[in-house]
Order: sequence, then C-alpha cells, then structure tokens
Amino acid sequence: MNLFRNLKSGTKYNALLPQSSCKKVNLGEGDTSFSVEMIAKQALQHTNQVTQLANELANETNGSLEAICNNIHSFLYWHLQYKADGEAQLLRSPACAWQQRHKGIDCKSYSIFASAILLQLGFKHYIRRIKQATYNPDYFTHVYIIVPLNQSTGKLDKGYYTIDGTLPFTSEPPFIQKNDFYMDALPHYGLNGSELSLNNLSFDGVKDILSTPISCWGGTSFNAVKAEEVANTIGAYFENVLIEINNAVATNDTQKLSKLFAHFQSTLGTAVWAYSQKKSQGWNKCTTESITRMQNILNFYQKVVEIGLNAWLNKYYVLTSTGTKTTGYKNDGNFELVDPAFFFTYTDPNIGYNASIYNFQLKEGVTQIPVFEFTPYVEQVASNPSSFDPLKFLQGLSTVLVSFTGDNTGTSGNGQVYDNNNPNYDQYNSQTKQMGFGTVGIVLGGLLIGGYLMNKNKEKNKPKETTATKTPKKVTV
Repeated sequence: MNLFRNLKSGTKYNALLPQSSCKKVNLGEGDTSFSVEMIAKQALQHTNQVTQLANELANETNGSLEAICNNIHSFLYWHLQYKADGEAQLLRSPACAWQQRHKGIDCKSYSIFASAILLQLGFKHYIRRIKQATYNPDYFTHVYIIVPLNQSTGKLDKGYYTIDGTLPFTSEPPFIQKNDFYMDALPHYGLNGSELSLNNLSFDGVKDILSTPISCWGGTSFNAVKAEEVANTIGAYFENVLIEINNAVATNDTQKLSKLFAHFQSTLGTAVWAYSQKKSQGWNKCTTESITRMQNILNFYQKVVEIGLNAWLNKYYVLTSTGTKTTGYKNDGNFELVDPAFFFTYTDPNIGYNASIYNFQLKEGVTQIPVFEFTPYVEQVASNPSSFDPLKFLQGLSTVLVSFTGDNTGTSGNGQVYDNNNPNYDQYNSQTKQMGFGTVGIVLGGLLIGGYLMNKNKEKNKPKETTATKTPKKVTV
C-alpha cells in the first residue's frame, strides 16, 4: 500500500495553530531507544497548542465520540503527509508537525498530534504500540491511538476507535503483541505563551536511586519488565500533575490548583494503600521484589515530594479545608477511578482513599513564587526519604515562576507569568534495541501494511543489538 496522499489545502486551520521553527537542540547523549512515555510527555506538554483546533474539529461533527474520532483521523490523514523519519527519528509537537506537514511526519508525530487533541477535548485514550509478525517481530515497530467507547471507566471491554494517521482507514493494523499507555482526561492547563520544562520535574534523575534488585524476568505476575513499565507510568503521571500545579500557580487559578492538589494527594494515597494490601497477600520472590520497588518509589513521592509540595503551597497560600475527595481503584462506588496501570491490584477488592480539599488564597505580601521542582537536594535524599527537610528544600527553590505586580492584598489574581521561552519538544532518536530491564525499546520508523514494508531504515536484515548505542538526543525550539 502506498501511504503517500494528495493533501487537502487546510488553509482554514493555519490560524488555529501556533508557529514553530522546529529548531533542533542537543540534549546530550542517551541510548537510541525511547519509550511511549516520551510520546505521552509531548502530547501532555503541547496540548495547549491545539485548543482552537480541537474545538473546530469537534464542532465539524454531530458531537458523538465516533464522529469526533473519525474527524480527527480524517484531519491527520488528509492534511499531514506520511514519511518515515529514517535514521533521524523525530518527536514533533503539533505546531511543528503542522509546519512540516508537506515534508512528512511518521507514526510517532501523528500519535502526539491525536493525543494532544483528545486531551484537549477531555477524552480518555491509549497510546498503543505493536509488534508486527512479518517485520522485526521482536520489536515494537508501530504506534497509534485507540479511544475506548466506555469513557466513564476508560476500559476497552466495550470496544474502541482507532486513530492511525498513517492509514486511509480507521481499522486497526494486525499485530502479534501490543502494549497500551493510558492517557486520562485530567485537564491540563498550560502557561500562556510558554510551557514549563519537563526536565526539572523528571523522575529519571531519582529512578535509578530507588531501584531495587529484581531476580526474574518472566514467568510471574509482576516481573522486571512489567515493573519497569509501571515505574515509568508512575513517574510520568506525577511529573505531569506537578507541571499542571505549577501552571495553576503561575496563572493564580486557585480553583484548578485545588482540584489538582486533591487529585495528587488522593491518587498517591490510593497507590500506597493498594501496594500495601497487595504485598500482604503473599507472592513469589520475584513479584514481591517488584512490589517492593513500587513501594520505594511511592515512598519517595509521599515522604519527599508530597511533604515538599505541602511546604511550598503553605508558604505562599492560606489553605482552608472545605471537604474531602475520595479516590479508588475500582469504579464500583462513589469515588473517582484512578489509572489501574499504576497498581498491581488486579484481584483486589475496592480500595478508596480520602484526601482533603482546600481553598487556596494567596497570602498578603507575596510578590513572587518560585517554580516547584526537583532540586539537587531532592536527589540527595531520594535514597533516604525520611531525612527530607522541607525548609532546606524551600531554600533551594530559586527559579521565579510568577511575579505579582502592585500591592498584593491576598486576593489579587493579576499574576504575571515569566516566559522562559521553553522549546517545542520535537524528537528523540530511536533505533532497534532488545527488550530488557530499563526503557523498553521500540522501532517506530516503519509500518507494515498488506505485506508491503514502508521503512527507510532498512533494519530488517541487521543483527539484533545487544547493547544500546549512545547518540545525541535533540529537541526542537
């Protein structure tokens, strides 16, 4: 199948997307594999780029989920050319993808674009990566979006719609193995004109410190590969929620701040309780080791990040309790469903956790607030969370997030956001890597349809790599 298409004009959409220079910036060296988590990060960080476009695409339909998904697919297929990235693998922001739509983008950038639109519209969905039988079957070689019909639970048992911008139809391509990354409908509120960097809240810097030995790779309910995937899911989730909390503070949107803070606390509390319950049930050595690793990660977020976040918010706001928020694992009661990918709790009964809901009022006399971020001190105490000193942490926060002009009486909402000119993230390198403990490798440059291979890397006949190659990573600005 020829994946080239004659593009439609699309001029009516030009004004709905910001400009992007797509300039590449070197991020230093890292192995050439990358995970779906990085695609998710780009969608989450750049969803504000498609605010107007998402509304336009939804308004062009009758408003049903099926019609909206079909229209998103049609928009992507008929307005952005397909071209395998080849050796220079790119993760484009929606703005950059639109800028390069005639040049061509590949499945990763289509997925970022679609996910960003769905996030903006508040639809739960998954980023699905697949292995294909007749092309490098040991590796994940394609990625696309699926949208569950059941939007209340986000489960796929009732069916789902497929959004794959590489294909002219909405049917799902055949696969021999799949892996799904859940994207919830949590609102994401970006800064006006700038976006916070993901680097200063990245879990990657402390993940290795929190790692514990896991003695097996397969043949158990919760082996090392699954544990690594869940660890990345936990890190990506809290990273993005903390970015949104910074965004809410920067815009002095105290209602959103209240919701996000309660969501952070209740989800963390549910996760801690869920793993405690699961571990008490008794498991084999490998599964127990994996559960212990998750508990170490959550212990870091509870004893370092949550305490630091509380100290940061209480320094600049007056918090008044107004009620509680209940979060749970299963949707059988009166509580909000949390992402089951967080938890090794597939056989547990209902688990619920109550977190306080607060009103936030800016304290009188506050003139500026620093960014909440992971400072070097956070990494220092990661191996011993009980030693965390919130006052020492606060002293290390120096990057200004927002400045308040004039006399602050404690009720002003006229916060002025400092534009840090953050880049539009565009790409991370990708080649073949064997699946193993660490980031699970995927090859996302090629697509096999109807027996015809669309791939300019020509990796099929190369021997499998046993070690990761180090190459510079780049983003666009």
